[in-house]
Amino acid sequence: MLEEREIDRGAFTKEPLQSNQVLIADKPLDYWLGGQTGSSRCCNECGDANCRTLEVEGQSYEIVPESLVVRAGLAAVARLAAPS
Repeated sequence: MLEEREIDRGAFTKEPLQSNQVLIADKPLDYWLGGQTGSSRCCNECGDANCRTLEVEGQSYEIVPESLVVRAGLAAVARLAAPS
């Protein structure tokens, strides 16, 4: 199930680095991929604020590719389904 939430302008202004965050099983995408988040100067959409970026395997993404969402989902399933 995919749940999409739009951040209103006030929330974005307060915490712009929460934009484009993807959570799987209540953990951010970078957790499942062994990546990290960063920031970059934004384009027109965000004005002068920095936007959230995702850094995985030396590559930085301003827009999260579908392939990384799938990889993170598979990693989450593998970890969550593994016997404890």
